[in-house]
Amino acid sequence: MKILAISTGNPKKASDDKGEWSSAIFREPVEGLIHLGMRSLDNDSVDDTKHHGTVDQAVCCHPVEHYSYWREHYGLAEDDSCLGAGSLGENLTVEGMIEAQVCVGDRYKMGTAVVEVSGVRYPCWKQERKTGLKDFLANTKKTQRTGYYLRVIEEGDLQAGDEPELLTRPFPEMTIARVNKAIHEPAT
Repeated sequence: MKILAISTGNPKKASDDKGEWSSAIFREPVEGLIHLGMRSLDNDSVDDTKHHGTVDQAVCCHPVEHYSYWREHYGLAEDDSCLGAGSLGENLTVEGMIEAQVCVGDRYKMGTAVVEVSGVRYPCWKQERKTGLKDFLANTKKTQRTGYYLRVIEEGDLQAGDEPELLTRPFPEMTIARVNKAIHEPAT
């Protein structure tokens, strides 16, 4: 397990063929130590406070392994700029922490901070609009490559390259993958 990149950003306006829109999805990787407070990383905020920015959504994580899948699925080059660390609006681009390996309630030490997995990231239309990838929202739901959120238990500092340490796993059966399945697959 490893934090490959830490990305932050603040709301900004964008324009495309559908008109003007505002979002904080335009996060960029940062270098060095960064402080993680109870609600967010330093120099990071959200635009849509109705759906984002609660204490249970202090940090958004996205597994790097999904970027390889999406590049292959959409026939993109490895260096295509629409997909890279932070490009789906995540704060932490992580390795070795896919949805099937992470459980709701897991506590990790990341740098000097302690965080807890709080739930799935529900896919958003803004990811599709930002990347320009056709049907990205539907494909994210279908493949359940959503990422997940962390709440902060103890504030601290972290940086890219840190290796999260699992402290506790109270609900080993409650993987993010299982929660995604309950959300995105019809009941039988």
